[in-house]
Amino acid sequence: MKQALLPLVLGALLLGASQSTAQLIKLELINGSFTNPVDLVFDHENKLYVVQRRAIVRVLEPDGTLSPDVFFDIDDRVQSGSERGLLGLVFHPEYPDSNYLYVNYTNNSGNTVISRFTVDVEGREADPDSEKVLLTQDQPFGNHNAGDLNFGPDGMLYFGLGDGGSAGDPVNAGQRGDTYLGKMIRIDVDQGDPYTIPDDNPFLDDPEILDEIWALDLRNPWRFSFDRATGDMWIADVGQNELEEVNRQLADSNGGENYGWRCYEASSEYNTDGCGPISSYTFPVWEYEHGSNGGCSVTGGFVYRGSKIPELVGKYIYADYCSGRIWALSEDGGVWSNEELLDTDNEISTFGENQDGELFLADLDGRIYSIEPTQATRVEDELHFKELSLAPNPAHDRVLLQMQVEQHGNYQFRLLNLDGRILRSWDEQVTGTYSKSLSLKDLPKGVYILRIQRDKREHSLRIVRM
Repeated sequence: MKQALLPLVLGALLLGASQSTAQLIKLELINGSFTNPVDLVFDHENKLYVVQRRAIVRVLEPDGTLSPDVFFDIDDRVQSGSERGLLGLVFHPEYPDSNYLYVNYTNNSGNTVISRFTVDVEGREADPDSEKVLLTQDQPFGNHNAGDLNFGPDGMLYFGLGDGGSAGDPVNAGQRGDTYLGKMIRIDVDQGDPYTIPDDNPFLDDPEILDEIWALDLRNPWRFSFDRATGDMWIADVGQNELEEVNRQLADSNGGENYGWRCYEASSEYNTDGCGPISSYTFPVWEYEHGSNGGCSVTGGFVYRGSKIPELVGKYIYADYCSGRIWALSEDGGVWSNEELLDTDNEISTFGENQDGELFLADLDGRIYSIEPTQATRVEDELHFKELSLAPNPAHDRVLLQMQVEQHGNYQFRLLNLDGRILRSWDEQVTGTYSKSLSLKDLPKGVYILRIQRDKREHSLRIVRM
């Protein structure tokens, strides 16, 4: 049996920890004529480049019209289908002055290729004969190719690779340092031939880990992005059979994070044979279950920095490919909240962010949508406090809950494990400040959720027992 050990709050349908809102967003169809779109990229003029898995890129003008010309076509060297194909594209940060684009694709042998191509001076097409291969990686199986690539605020090129495929990481790629599989890679494409390794990459002095590696032990990071306001990196990593996860790497990180796969699937033990202590790993800020949730494969998005939907500014927008649900994830004082924005019938394969910070998404069936506001009024179902804390946290034997409420009344307290089972419950009439020392002596080491309720409003906190 898997044992959940790590510090995070599980998804709303498991613990009831989400906010409930009136519908804030709607999807407006822009164009439905594509074949398996897997990446949406905007240039400096807000032209939208639709990356299709079969290795053909078409352009939507800012007014939504489809350009009659094919912008890019490398179908002759790409093996597409299932999780293979042309999987990601990004322009150089100085584009069009630096007229390069970079792609991630699986070649005719089924292996990953990271390459640079040149765009003509008019910006009408990328020359398929201008390819400069930067890096290749053999793929032992046909799935878990990941495929996204982005330039960070530091000007370095980042890209993620999955663990090589099959199930359960049979080659243990995630925990090995001698392969790019299951890793986040960081290189400098403005220096060297074909690139140089940044001198502040975290593993330069470790002979057992490849120098290009920035972070370790991902299963299949299907879409990652940088918050344009803070520089934080958000990585959506597809799970095995039970859990999907979202990771946040802060902008001041020096790299070197170990995200845990295959030792852990999100916060739960998966295969800990040969794994290090729990302190060795960086765990997701959010995860959600499969099962009744309908989820099966997380699709990473962006932190919203647009102006159309003020209620979403600063929140991470992401989705699930199988259920079609779109969520907004946010943090307030170390407490994470996840709110469902829309339940769709779409197979959401990717998101895109234009120059104005507005968001778009693609359905694998070929439809491109913009995310637009509704006129609905927000209904806030989460409790608010003047003060709220748990200390120490992590804790050994005891943790002190302290709170000062905005609204007096009867409050219900429930301590749950990560399976949602209530371990303790009590009610209190709170008229201002309230404190309670909670004994943890009888609980195994791990993560627990303290849920506080009043009327139909609620708030959840995590407790970590070490």
